Amino acid sequence: QASSEHSVCFAVPEKEVKSVAAALQSRFREALNAGRLSQIAVIPNCSILAAVGQKMASTPGVSAKLFDAIAKANINIRAIAQGCSEYNITVVVKRDDCIKALRAVHSRFYHSKTTIAMGIIGPGLIGGTFLDQLRDQATTLKENLNIDLRVMGITGSTAMLLSDVGIELSKWREFVKDKGEKAELHKFVQHVHGNHFIPNTVIVDCTADSHVASHYHDWLRRGIHVITPNKKANSGPLDQVQKLQ
Repeated sequence: QASSEHSVCFAVPEKEVKSVAAALQSRFREALNAGRLSQIAVIPNCSILAAVGQKMASTPGVSAKLFDAIAKANINIRAIAQGCSEYNITVVVKRDDCIKALRAVHSRFYHSKTTIAMGIIGPGLIGGTFLDQLRDQATTLKENLNIDLRVMGITGSTAMLLSDVGIELSKWREFVKDKGEKAELHKFVQHVHGNHFIPNTVIVDCTADSHVASHYHDWLRRGIHVITPNKKANSGPLDQVQKLQ
């Protein structure tokens, strides 16, 4: 309940929403009819995310870190609750955003300030050189810039290599050759974007393949960043180009 006196909000299990709403409508019917109460509103499909820990209220920056992580994941908070017990901060988000919000907060508190899951498409001359550069610069990026880059997958036209924790880049060529599986673009993207607690996903397309470029719009719509020297996306069919603008 906010101190503005304008509203009272609370969460109930979804299976009880109809009965609770009906009970409130019945209880406040007189106030509703008289205009003293504007409405009983139900916001469906929500999830509760709680950050729990000791001395949270007396530790500066905890709330800021939580809200900053959720904001940078482009997630809207519908309600906030923080008691004086110092043990938790609770937020309500859309159900569709709950996993993304959990990953964002988990990454912000337990990993570096910016943790990025990366998938590399096309480990040829350009892609291979880029992977070698990542190998050489990963420590500097993490220690000096607080950026933790994790290559979760590498795929070529015939074989791909997937990892749940990040590929060891000093031996990525050997791993692709010895431990790779049949390349499947949909499975590759799904793995890079969906199988770990990292909120930021980047696909780096180092190919000149128009088929790969045709997926950019869908990836961007799903919140996946795309980095590429591939010119096919902006030189293909007009409707495809317009979707990317």
